[in-house]
Amino acid sequence: MEDKREIVCSYVGKGLRLSDCLQTAAMSKSSYYYRRNYRTGGRHKTTSTKRHGEPISDDLVVSEAKALLSKPFIDYGYRKVATYLKRAGYEIGKKKVYRLMSEHNLIQSPKIRSKSFDKEIIKQKPKATRPLQIIEIDIKYVYIDEENRNAYLITIFDVFHRQAYNWTLNYNMKAKRLIELILEFIDEQIIGTAIDPSKLEISFRTDNGSQFVSKVYRKLLAQFHFKNVYIPPATPQLNGHIESFHSTVQRLVCDSYEFKNLEHAREIFTQFYDTYNNERYLSCLLDYPPTAFIKYWRQGIIAQKEDKNKLIFFFKEEGKEARQDVLDTLPPSFEVNLKKNQDFVCSQNKDIVNLPKQIYAIEK
Repeated sequence: MEDKREIVCSYVGKGLRLSDCLQTAAMSKSSYYYRRNYRTGGRHKTTSTKRHGEPISDDLVVSEAKALLSKPFIDYGYRKVATYLKRAGYEIGKKKVYRLMSEHNLIQSPKIRSKSFDKEIIKQKPKATRPLQIIEIDIKYVYIDEENRNAYLITIFDVFHRQAYNWTLNYNMKAKRLIELILEFIDEQIIGTAIDPSKLEISFRTDNGSQFVSKVYRKLLAQFHFKNVYIPPATPQLNGHIESFHSTVQRLVCDSYEFKNLEHAREIFTQFYDTYNNERYLSCLLDYPPTAFIKYWRQGIIAQKEDKNKLIFFFKEEGKEARQDVLDTLPPSFEVNLKKNQDFVCSQNKDIVNLPKQIYAIEK
């Protein structure tokens, strides 16, 4: 039997298929692998994996996985690691990635997920079929360790492609801070599109915090013809997208860093938001980061459909060449470079941001 195994190994080494060699030698796969592992005390380091057509060792795959997982704010499981490797030119399957990561203790403990809510509540969650349709805003506490106090993190979040547009971190969260942030969002994401804000039909979903029920906040939204939607008290799940985002913030940032002061925290959060928007794979976006996903969506490479009351994204068949280009390369950073439209500059006076008194002079 050992002679058979040696003969099979020699022919496999010459490039013949293992299954053909085993069939000719009348030897089962289990016997082949058992005897090989029994003799060597474990699996051989294989070179069956290829990168750009060239055979490589498993050690190189493991090194690449370790380098990826060592990056800040990256906590991928084996599936996303496999996706990353494939886009980097590796010819490798998810099962092999799982085996290699398991052997080198790179598999993380599964995340604990809370139980789902009642179906009637889930049906009330917002559904977006395009960007800039439903915007969720929420506030999260961030503990500043060496100053022994909480800061307030507020984020403007697009439900459609999960992009965190704008954010701010301060020791107080008065209505003034919120107005400044929304004006920044309008300036960067809307003014430059040359579209009348009233035709965008944007809905802003928030809880009933004092900042969101303030007169100045409601006046600002009315000025730009945005819809103001409040979720019922004690129902954070109705803004589940940004709540899920905040869970990621808690896990990857708040639980991973000790902040010296507010400036240190802002520095870390700047890195996090950049990584989240431009690099971090999201399963709901075909394993692309938000900025890359929306770029391909606008190019028509990615399409969408509703299936069982749920929005599903997929690659268009007619865009195979473009699709291959997307799959063969890592998603590039996608910078939004918007040009101001003079028709709406009068409505978006940048001086408002710097002059708090003018905030309260916004006309209906």
